[in-house]
Amino acid sequence: ASPGRCGRAPGAADMAYILYTSGSTGAPKGVELTHRGLSNYVQFAVERYRLADGRGALVQSPVTFDLTFTTLLAPLAAGQALILAPEEAAVASAAASIEFVRDQLLAGDITVLKTTPSYLRLLNALLSPQQLAGSVRAIVIGGEALYWADIACWLEHAPDTRLYNEYGPTETVVGCICADLTGAAADDGEAPIGHAIDNTVVLVLDAGGRPLPSGAIGEIGIGGDGVGLGYRGRPELTARQFVSIVVDGAPLRVYRTGDRGRRNAGGGVDYLGRLDEQLKINGVRIEPGEIAAVLAGHPSVRQSLMLKLGGEGGQDRLLACVVAGEDATAAALQQLLEQQLPPLYRPHQLLVLPRFPLTPNGKIDRAALAALAGAEAAAADP
Repeated sequence: ASPGRCGRAPGAADMAYILYTSGSTGAPKGVELTHRGLSNYVQFAVERYRLADGRGALVQSPVTFDLTFTTLLAPLAAGQALILAPEEAAVASAAASIEFVRDQLLAGDITVLKTTPSYLRLLNALLSPQQLAGSVRAIVIGGEALYWADIACWLEHAPDTRLYNEYGPTETVVGCICADLTGAAADDGEAPIGHAIDNTVVLVLDAGGRPLPSGAIGEIGIGGDGVGLGYRGRPELTARQFVSIVVDGAPLRVYRTGDRGRRNAGGGVDYLGRLDEQLKINGVRIEPGEIAAVLAGHPSVRQSLMLKLGGEGGQDRLLACVVAGEDATAAALQQLLEQQLPPLYRPHQLLVLPRFPLTPNGKIDRAALAALAGAEAAAADP
């Protein structure tokens, strides 16, 4: 191909695209990714997910979300057909595309569906157990923590559907760790995230950026072909997150993910949440997991999320958002928390919903939850 106005043809180490992400900070930043990284992931996905099989890959999420690359770029590289959601459904909201996805699965033999756990929960509620078998050859799940309960119905009623849990920050091209959960026995809690994909190195680092031994808890670091160039126009942030670490006597460029993890006995990595997941409410450090564990003791609670909201006079408020059945009222859950937690750990407000609102990307919409909480508080205090 002619190099055109660029002066030369792009190389493997050159930038292929910029993707803006807010990560866990809420502040958008442009991540620069390379041709080498994108090519490495696409080749992995084509082979691991068998994208040449079936009648076509479902594309139901926006192209501005790197999760979509799994069902857009990788199938094209395999010579596979694409089944595109109507534009108005794909960009409006996750809920708007759910009927399209359901109808396609009912038609059967879909090559691959890539989705978030939150989106999959919505889909599970729309399909009967008898409709799962033969609907899709592979489901790749990423973007959020996956729980065994989210895939239990597929494991039981669609044993031929291959199930994959994929972990990967935008800064390392879509997915860099993957677990094949096909045929596994459903367990309690979170599903494993698995092992590094091809040409990828996964480390667990201490606070000083030094690799830790197996079993030790630290920060997950990613090295290898998928590591991006950095943040566009943000040299200080790039220097902080993209670091050089000596591994086996040689320097390795590593992205520090901000995620807690440990290497397990099988050589894989256990994801243990965000390093910044701990909330500080008016000077008191709160562990959201402790509150979530108490809420999970109610049989009707299926999901919970803690948010910090600003309040009057600079006083922060702790909001607990819960997905639960009708018998789990806010009053009943508040009573449960009062019985088991000290006053400083109790949420200032508890929002009980039949399901969490989702962004167009299929992730939990935290801004919408905060707005719902504000509306509820205003209605209770006219």
